[in-house]
Amino acid sequence: MLAIVMALTGEVSVLRERLDTIEQVLEVKGILSATEIEAYEPDAKITKERK
Repeated sequence: MLAIVMALTGEVSVLRERLDTIEQVLEVKGILSATEIEAYEPDAKITKERK
């Protein structure tokens, strides 16, 4: 069980780093700001797709 938790922790860490990289690149290129990302609220269709 501990091995599974550790593997998942490693995966989450990698995903967080990659997401941070994407957000930084978007901001540097002037595509999206951190404020826009934080303020984003998905519409009903997107919310339904995420479930």
